[in-house]
Amino acid sequence: MRREMAVSDLKPPIFESSQGAFKVILYNETLSYNKDVITDEAVIAFCAVPRSREELAQEFGFSTPTYFLKNHVKPLVEQGKLALTLLDAPKSKNQKYVAIKR
Repeated sequence: MRREMAVSDLKPPIFESSQGAFKVILYNETLSYNKDVITDEAVIAFCAVPRSREELAQEFGFSTPTYFLKNHVKPLVEQGKLALTLLDAPKSKNQKYVAIKR
């Protein structure tokens, strides 16, 4: 599914599993971001409300959050433009990122 959605330039599907139910969300809209041209401003604007690593990766068209976090989110945290919501657990699966209001 992910490959076919990418080939069609559509947002990647979201797979959710909870309490014995499995749900797939398919979007019929194109990606709003070019992976090669993701701006800091776009990431910061998306983080106006706290966002998980999975939400960030999906919003910007990445199937897994590892690359996106390393190359886009971590530098913004280091620059003081994004903050962690769980300061004492930076690698927590429940960690979220939020824009710092100036």
